[in-house]
Formats: sequence, structure tokens, C-alpha cells
Amino acid sequence: PGQITALPALAQIAVIDNSNLDQRAQDEEHSTKSQESKSDEQEKKKSLVCTYTNKYRSQMFSRSPGEALSRDAENAKLIRYYAQKYGVPEGLALSVAYQESRFDTCAGSHTGVKGVMQLTKRTGRQLGFDRDINE
Repeated sequence: PGQITALPALAQIAVIDNSNLDQRAQDEEHSTKSQESKSDEQEKKKSLVCTYTNKYRSQMFSRSPGEALSRDAENAKLIRYYAQKYGVPEGLALSVAYQESRFDTCAGSHTGVKGVMQLTKRTGRQLGFDRDINE
């Protein structure tokens, strides 16, 4: 009785969306570039069937750095590419790969480490690998 109740007022307010649209366009562009980069990386990767004999394996691990680079030039090229991409000194990345596997993507051991850099499954997962290390 006698009370006035205030109702919510609705009003139209002019909003300029250009700044939001510009940011959205930039985000979409970055997303597209990211997808292109992922596709490029996937093309550079190879799945391998590792069926080396013990004799070949022992020969492989007696190779000099020059022989290993020559024999697995494609792997060395990938190591250089990813070292540059992620800001790792090329010499360091190549040295680790040579010491751990002689650039052999099929390298592994009884401890469960795999691949050129000899990553454990746990370390691979922590670094974001959600697939087989050799892919």
C-alpha cells in the first residue's frame, strides 16, 4: 500500500566493437599459424619400424660424429630445426643426440628410454608428448 517499486530500466548503449573484433581477428590468425606449424611439424616427423640386427647396432655405436651425421643427415636436420625453433643451441642438441643415440630414432634401452634424445616416457609426457616418442 502506497509503496513505489523500482523496476529495472533497460537502455540501449552504443558500443564500438572494432577493438574486440581486431583482437579476435589476431587470435584467429595466431590459431591458423599454429595449426599450420603443427601440420608442418607432423610432415617432418617419420614413423619407423625398428628392426636392426645386433651386428648393425654395434656398428652404429662405433660411428664417429662425422659418420653419424652423414648416415643420419635427415635426423640431424630435424634436430637443428627444432633446436632453432625452441632456442636451444644447435651444438648442444646435436651433442646430446650423438651421445645418447648416435642420431638413431630407434635407439632405446632396458630402462625404457627411447628415441634420439633418450627420453623416458614420464619426461616425454611432462614435455607434452602424447604419442610414441619415435613418431
